[in-house]
Amino acid sequence: MIVSSRFGGVVRWGLLLLVLSGCAHESKLTGADIRLYDGLGDGVSPAKSDTFLCVSYNIEYSEELEQALLDLTRDPRLHQPDILLLQEMDDEGAAFIADRLGMNYFYYPSYISPHHGRLFGNAVLSPWPLTEPRHVVLPHPNPLTDHRRSALAVDVQVGARTVRAVGVHMSTLIVDLEDRLEQAVVMADSLVAAAGPTIIGGDF
Repeated sequence: MIVSSRFGGVVRWGLLLLVLSGCAHESKLTGADIRLYDGLGDGVSPAKSDTFLCVSYNIEYSEELEQALLDLTRDPRLHQPDILLLQEMDDEGAAFIADRLGMNYFYYPSYISPHHGRLFGNAVLSPWPLTEPRHVVLPHPNPLTDHRRSALAVDVQVGARTVRAVGVHMSTLIVDLEDRLEQAVVMADSLVAAAGPTIIGGDF
């Protein structure tokens, strides 16, 4: 889904819902695995616009990256987003997409896939300057694998405004609805100190 909002006074709160994608047979992270990856440019901001575009995209297991780039560059609805929220990314995939689109990014892993032997998680990308990344671990681990989902919150400096962007990949249907709703509450509670507008998007 896409949010395109006019800057009348503030950026509107946005919620992006993508189709659920199952991710069974995943492994829990150890403390040594949980670290921030980033790629930050020279701080040069894009030209101002009266629209604000946020795109959320689950690139399953960080595969088909070239196809994802085609989607993001050829579809006019997705072209040149102010914020790009990616799920199921590894560190190399996040860096690749950011480099090809000329964007800054932060990435935090959420789990290890035993099928691929790699870390996967959320990434927040933007042509605008990024600061203050925050990794939010969500409650209620997967009952089969015991791994926890997480969210990544980042401050995006859009001109004179600070917009908080939150990318999240919540649990699949193997975790019951009540627990998934509690994950959403924990994520929202972690954002109460946000002074400006906030956009939350991802795979729910």
